[in-house]
Amino acid sequence: MRTIALALVVDVLVTTPCISDMPVGYFGNAGLMSGQGINTATLDGNPVLSSDGLALYFTSDRDSGGQGIADIFRATRETENAPFGNVERLGGGVNTPFQEIPSFVETSVDGITTLWFTSDRPNGYGGRDLYSATMQPGEDTFGNVQNMGETVNTQYEDRTAFFSSDRLSFYFYSNRPGTEGQFDIYRSVRPSLDAPFDTPIRLSGPINGPGWDGGNISLSSDELYLFFYSNSPRPRNDFALDIWIAARSSVESEFDTAMNLNDFSLGSAVNVDGDIEATPHVSRDWPANGSKLYYLTIQRNNNPGFLDWNVWEATWTQVDVSSNGVLDVTDIDDLALAIREESDERRFDLNHDGQVDGFD
Repeated sequence: MRTIALALVVDVLVTTPCISDMPVGYFGNAGLMSGQGINTATLDGNPVLSSDGLALYFTSDRDSGGQGIADIFRATRETENAPFGNVERLGGGVNTPFQEIPSFVETSVDGITTLWFTSDRPNGYGGRDLYSATMQPGEDTFGNVQNMGETVNTQYEDRTAFFSSDRLSFYFYSNRPGTEGQFDIYRSVRPSLDAPFDTPIRLSGPINGPGWDGGNISLSSDELYLFFYSNSPRPRNDFALDIWIAARSSVESEFDTAMNLNDFSLGSAVNVDGDIEATPHVSRDWPANGSKLYYLTIQRNNNPGFLDWNVWEATWTQVDVSSNGVLDVTDIDDLALAIREESDERRFDLNHDGQVDGFD
């Protein structure tokens, strides 16, 4: 049995596209997000981390001076290792009596912070539209709220933009005509920062299925991995919303590999059967040891008719059994030796079942 399992590991490494370059590890310690005032007895979700890692934006319908169905709130911290606190509802025209959902926050080199968000406020193009707002250096209130325009927004649902590092392209999801499922992921590009965005194009390949694909989309810092949620019928999907990850070999290529996060993240249990895991946002330092995945979990709590909406987090642990910085044949050799010698070293227990054996 051990020999067969080890052979399967080697076969996956050889045959799966780009797998030899993929980060190897797992998201563990999944649970309610730490920090005071983020999760309440009401709906709390759609977490988005600022580019400096010192602010977390999220949606809540708590009764805290909110104006609408769901407002955007912000929690802050002094350092990236400190817990979040000081939760406050955004002002400055971002929140309205309608629904607002954050999707991307970035501070430019000149200190201007831009928040992109989704809203169903009046005077848009229909459904939910994509908007932006800016905050000047030294201020704590966003202003200059702008609709992203009719090239991007339609009379249908257009939601949650996530930008590339050069801000020349962004991803979002929509149910506009041409969508093959309930919602599909689209991409729009522009030649320069001063140019308008082109007409969005639906992503090809395995990333879009016949169901709901999208959510608060999140790109890794190298832009080779895209986190999204999906209920499209795929292997390893329980038809609730699960978090998935798509991969590509270069930023110029299409995403050609998509897998359930529990399969990508060895030994992880971010996705739980029967619950909903959605709106993933990965920290900019992923896949560094200790990097974070923030997401929405909707738990049924064994109570029919009641859903518990909360912000969760999971911590990435990098797996490199040979400690040479890459996953290669050395790791396979070291793992095979550990199995033969029945090692009890935890670094070899990749599936976290308490044993070092062929299933690792």
